[in-house]
Amino acid sequence: YHGDDDGSRSSSRLSLAGYMTLLHVHSPFRKPFPGIIVRVCQAMILPPYHRGGHGSMMLHSLHAYAQSTCGANSTALPMSTLEILEVNVEDPAPAFVALRDSVDYQRFVALCS
Repeated sequence: YHGDDDGSRSSSRLSLAGYMTLLHVHSPFRKPFPGIIVRVCQAMILPPYHRGGHGSMMLHSLHAYAQSTCGANSTALPMSTLEILEVNVEDPAPAFVALRDSVDYQRFVALCS
């Protein structure tokens, strides 16, 4: 969601900036232990919000969600006793590949510092 401030301090409006659909796939034969693979099926940012960093924020939120479920029994998952092992994208467009590479690089730099 994108927040709009109309100038009054008593109210704020939110508008839909985009969405992402996810599929949780159980991977029982994954080595060294079974878990869940989260697959991004669709990701869309509405045209007025392009180039505003919303796609990057969505991917960072997805990675934070996946990392928060590691080692914890999350009730948000259908198979709550398993950890998220991998986040991948189903048939990404070239622009999404560039976005994913950028987010991966930012996460790598944050990890190293």
